[in-house]
Amino acid sequence: MFDDTTRRQRAVSDLVAFTLTFAIIVSGIGFVYVSGFDALGDLRDGEKANSADRTMQGIAETYEEIHEEDIPGRSLEIELGGSSIRTVESRLVVRVNDSAPTESTMYERTLGPRALVLDSQGVPTTFVYEIGGLFRLGREGQLLRHRPTFECTDDRATLSLISLRGNISLGGQTSVVLVGQHVDEGSEKLFPGPDPSSNQYFQPTEAGNVTIDVSQMAASDAWKQYFSRSGWEESGRDGEFYCKVDKPGDDGGTVFLRRTVIELSTIY
Repeated sequence: MFDDTTRRQRAVSDLVAFTLTFAIIVSGIGFVYVSGFDALGDLRDGEKANSADRTMQGIAETYEEIHEEDIPGRSLEIELGGSSIRTVESRLVVRVNDSAPTESTMYERTLGPRALVLDSQGVPTTFVYEIGGLFRLGREGQLLRHRPTFECTDDRATLSLISLRGNISLGGQTSVVLVGQHVDEGSEKLFPGPDPSSNQYFQPTEAGNVTIDVSQMAASDAWKQYFSRSGWEESGRDGEFYCKVDKPGDDGGTVFLRRTVIELSTIY
């Protein structure tokens, strides 16, 4: 038999145990609620970024069709969903040297291709479409989402560029039709072609190497990573890469430079 003191001690012990158990249950519910809410938020933000990814890939593929198939133009409806899209300035320097030991410059041009940038709402993820390439910049690093039409081999280099025109700056919970139209003015074969400073006509097989400077591009770091992994050599200057196309004993390699200009506009 238990005396009164023992019963009171046991009652207090049971009460303490119940209180602790209840506190653990409540804190557990709170943890599940908070962590579950955070997980849902991460899923929502991730889907927004993926939706923006699909949108920008659609734009890149559409502009490649205009570029490669000489299509007059295309329109795409974009659901911004709180994200923002805009055009920004960028600059690309291209230089072609001959195959002589001195590597004299045959052709040099500074281009202003502009870039189309989309910032995904609520997520530190930015998409940059520039000269035909699309990059996803964020926590995952610098991911190439659409490959440009570039080539670098031992005897051939090709740069097939897409330049954008037009000023766009949109954002908010809205949808917009983005129009891209092929523009004849500025769309041209840059090399081989006539020398702007003389009556000479450059031949594609006279080249020794082609050099590009991407240090002033909108996605300069991503472009540096791309060219360093695509057969181009670093020149020693920040953001400058070259493709050597003349094998030892050859007179020269082949270089082709081409540009298509696409005018951007919007319809609400």
